[in-house]
Amino acid sequence: MRRGTQIWMIAIAFGLMAGCGGFLDQDSLSGDGDDGAPAAESETEESEVDDSGSDEGVVEQEDSDGEEGDVVVPADDDSATIDEAVSLDSDDSGEPEAADIVDPESPEFPAEALMSQSHASEEAEFLSLLNAERNSHGLGSLKTFWDLENDARSHSETMASQNDLHHNPELASVTSSSNWTRIGENVGRGPAVQSIHDAFMNSPGHRDNILGDYSHVGIGVTTSGSTIWVTVVFMKAAISGLENTYAPFVDDLFNTHEANIQKIYEAGITHGCSGGDRPRYCPDDHVTRGQMAAFLDRALGLPDTSQNYFTDTQGRFYEVHANRLKASGITHGCSDTEYCGEDDVTRGQMAAFLDRALDLPDANQNYFNDTNGAFYEDHANRLKAAGITHGCGNGNYCGDQAVTRAQMASFLARALDL
Repeated sequence: MRRGTQIWMIAIAFGLMAGCGGFLDQDSLSGDGDDGAPAAESETEESEVDDSGSDEGVVEQEDSDGEEGDVVVPADDDSATIDEAVSLDSDDSGEPEAADIVDPESPEFPAEALMSQSHASEEAEFLSLLNAERNSHGLGSLKTFWDLENDARSHSETMASQNDLHHNPELASVTSSSNWTRIGENVGRGPAVQSIHDAFMNSPGHRDNILGDYSHVGIGVTTSGSTIWVTVVFMKAAISGLENTYAPFVDDLFNTHEANIQKIYEAGITHGCSGGDRPRYCPDDHVTRGQMAAFLDRALGLPDTSQNYFTDTQGRFYEVHANRLKASGITHGCSDTEYCGEDDVTRGQMAAFLDRALDLPDANQNYFNDTNGAFYEDHANRLKAAGITHGCGNGNYCGDQAVTRAQMASFLARALDL
């Protein structure tokens, strides 16, 4: 049999689950207070191999030519090569500084996120075929998850550059361990998307991944000559109840504050930290005083002012916003003449900003153990009484801590009742 009329395939099950020998136990922990970001622990993984052969997680058999290689299965026309199917289970910013950037919040979009976008059409074709198979079996379509997609693209580039079809040895680490309860991977190469997809569907292990209990997928394609290389990473999300799509930002998926980030985006309060066809929000970056001015000005629709109050805002994207906040009595600046727009906003300063902006009523109670005598004591109590803050846990407010952009989204959404 000629190689030109062969499909090469291996199927191997590789799993992680608590209490089942070679499976990974993974627990998620939710934090308290305003942050609420989940944490997780991962133990070491062990492989469990199916009856196709190797105890090392790699199948080696003699093919029709007597060489050590992949398992050979005849095909009718085009040929595709696919490696073993893998499945892992568990139980269950900164603002831009250039003066010519007028208003969005941010650093340049990272180049690595653009990897292999020239093959987006092939990736879309793989996704369409995959979801069509699932839908024909009464299964829901998988949503694309940017974290998985970035890894899939990177791994396909690696395989093509090495001319070596293999699985990612760090598959369990392609995204935060708090994001998933199961991860699977199919990899392949061939002359066309359809022939590789057919090879996947004709292999029990790969077919099980395509039709498996997953919610999200990342597909990465690259080419070497006329050969298509593809990595498909499947994931069952650990977090339910979230509509994790690309809209509006690609980097807030599974974030505790995601719903509120989307609310302030829809209200026109944020433009994110980068533009393009995959805008980011940079949820873990600290809010700067410049960003705070932009957020509040957009949220409140403050009146314009012709006066420049600060000596350090000229040419900055937040110059107009800071002047409007000063004219409206929301900020006093960091000195008589300066605004300090690049400094981080603390939780105490945030309380003062929001209290003045919203003109909140007095609170009749001291809610926090750690605010006595602080400049933000009354402000923090008013925010608590209004339901805008829950504190940082254990009866404390943590007024000296910096505010993240994700936390700020929730503060604003609660404050404006979005």
